[in-house]
Amino acid sequence: MGAPYAKTLIIPSGSSGTKPSDWNDADNYVHCIGPPGVTGNLTQGGAGGAYAGAANVVIPGSTVSFQIGVAGGTVTVPGGTAHTWFKSSGTVRAAGATGAGPGTAANSVGDVKFSGGTPGAFKGGCGSGGPNGAGAATTGLNGSTGDGGNVAGGTGGTAPAAGTSGALWTDNSGGVGNGTTAGPGGGGGGSNTAGKTGGAGGKYGGAPGVAPVAAGAFFNGVIVLQWNPAPVGGLMKVWNGSAWVEKPVKVWNGSAWVAKPVKVWNGSAWVLS
Repeated sequence: MGAPYAKTLIIPSGSSGTKPSDWNDADNYVHCIGPPGVTGNLTQGGAGGAYAGAANVVIPGSTVSFQIGVAGGTVTVPGGTAHTWFKSSGTVRAAGATGAGPGTAANSVGDVKFSGGTPGAFKGGCGSGGPNGAGAATTGLNGSTGDGGNVAGGTGGTAPAAGTSGALWTDNSGGVGNGTTAGPGGGGGGSNTAGKTGGAGGKYGGAPGVAPVAAGAFFNGVIVLQWNPAPVGGLMKVWNGSAWVEKPVKVWNGSAWVAKPVKVWNGSAWVLS
């Protein structure tokens, strides 16, 4: 998912937001996790949401639209099935799960895509996909892992315990979510015996175990933005054939091209442009 990024912003809710003031169209990564499914029956846990990620997403204006997928998709938990997307459904989109049907890579859009896990009969809930791999299928009463089993992804709960939440990303944006964490592929909630409450799914995209599920036993999708701030005073506009676009100014340091600030003479001193 690219080199380490200096800034991270976690978006767990909403439908639009202001573009970060130092957003860099040429050096960023957008992660989306789709919501989990909830089966609403007594013998089968839910499926995990998909993951999709894309590099260098351009935000042309000062605001951007997005959608956080809502968990559900059954009679017991109506609604749901919505995907999680950023900028548009055709830019970066992570498919949401529907009951026992996982969010799939085939129904997602991005540079990297992985499906959520699929539950079997009498099985626990499944983890979601993440940047390192797909959510695992369930093979017993316990929930399954998310993110291809990566240590930063959520783990499945031992029946009837809840799945754990992943913690790959930490918000350092300085906004309302500063310091919060999010994981790529929350672990599926552990299943329990028929008629008993199933374990909750982990954040984000992890599905709960068998119904009836407890209130708040599942989480919706999530969006995570990462970027390296644009060089201050180091941008110039160039003609791309149809419009003037901003590009970082780079100089050769003897071994690589690096971005450098541009200074201009204001009549009395050199200042950043």
